[in-house]
Amino acid sequence: MTTKITPFIIAFGCYLALHFLQFFVIFPLEAKYGSNVTWLASLFFFPHLARVLAVWMLGPLAFFALLPADIIIHLILHPDRQLTDIQMLIPLVGSGCAIVAFELFKLAGMNFYMTATNTSNWRPLLLIGAAASVINSVMSSLLYQGLIMPEETLLLLGNYLVGDILGLFLGLLVLMVLMRLLRLNAAR
Repeated sequence: MTTKITPFIIAFGCYLALHFLQFFVIFPLEAKYGSNVTWLASLFFFPHLARVLAVWMLGPLAFFALLPADIIIHLILHPDRQLTDIQMLIPLVGSGCAIVAFELFKLAGMNFYMTATNTSNWRPLLLIGAAASVINSVMSSLLYQGLIMPEETLLLLGNYLVGDILGLFLGLLVLMVLMRLLRLNAAR
């Protein structure tokens, strides 16, 4: 039983931890030195890495690890706000965008879930992460449309796209280097 629950706990914890890193370290740095829409989107959004890897490893069931983390983050960061319809749709979009991307690729005959492949290849994860980013960017921009100035909509969309993809790329790069170092240490 614990072997089936453990990956969900790890995915939940990593997603939550990366959100905390994002909101309490990266967003303040970007607000100080960067864009004025950083409260909505980041140029390096690392939780997207956790989304993509969780769905890659757990399949569509990863949704049940990601959504509670998204809701908890919302409640912690915005304790004064209630979960209105639109406030509930944002976590649904964020938690579901990678699942939709993986499933679209699967429908096209390219099953990139970890259980369907024998090797760990990071390139398909980047491709799927980019597709998930497009889904997340478009849907989130539409949902936030009334909260930002119309002329900032394209900037927000661009920040979502760039942030998700750069966060995923940088995170995968760090994981690749760490895995290589671990293999080198194990070989000694």
